[in-house]
Amino acid sequence: MLAAVHEDLCEGCPVPVWPDGNATSINPLVVTLGPSPGGSPDRGVEDPAGKALQLPTAGVRHPHTTYEDKRGFWRKIRLLARTVVQSGTTSSEDSYALFGNMNLDPNRSGKASDVRIDPVFGEWVLRAIRDKLRPRFVICVGLKSKPEAVRLLSQAFDGFDSAKPHAEHPLECYQRSRYAFREWDCTGPHGNHIKLVLWPQHPSRAPFTNLEIWRDACQEFADRHRSVIRP
Repeated sequence: MLAAVHEDLCEGCPVPVWPDGNATSINPLVVTLGPSPGGSPDRGVEDPAGKALQLPTAGVRHPHTTYEDKRGFWRKIRLLARTVVQSGTTSSEDSYALFGNMNLDPNRSGKASDVRIDPVFGEWVLRAIRDKLRPRFVICVGLKSKPEAVRLLSQAFDGFDSAKPHAEHPLECYQRSRYAFREWDCTGPHGNHIKLVLWPQHPSRAPFTNLEIWRDACQEFADRHRSVIRP
């Protein structure tokens, strides 16, 4: 049965292997979505770039979620997953099993501004998320300033209009700038409800270079949606 799920997920994938950085289970509750796998690989292990990443997992965390990049991206993403998904009845491993991270481009880049998204690949990723993974939340990091990403999101998600968020919540833990969570309630073609979120800033950029501010931001988001998030 898992083989059939994998075949369905890979249908139409424009690259020959499951793409680097796209670490997810087959049924995530939360998916984080970024521009690319980043440009600070873990020097202590074999570089996964260009190689076949393990296909999405069933019932357990994807092994790539243990990755340790130099900028601490995965450390922060794991903290987000635990904070948002974990409840009194679940362990951290359970929360990782209900989590995924995807990227709109398979190529490494150290700066989101340098990523040139291939629309064919980006469209495939968004269809896979919307129609096959079907998470309850898609949290976009590092995408709000990329017009090509916003355009792809508009095409893929019914209800997403970048100029008209359904809700906007200021980042309470850091009020020195106008950072905010911008949220849209979207619907997939199968009737599945997806809350699309533009996160205030990329995890690797200020103010989230401060881990405590990142932790507080994750908690703000989790508290706001606690009534919805039930693994």
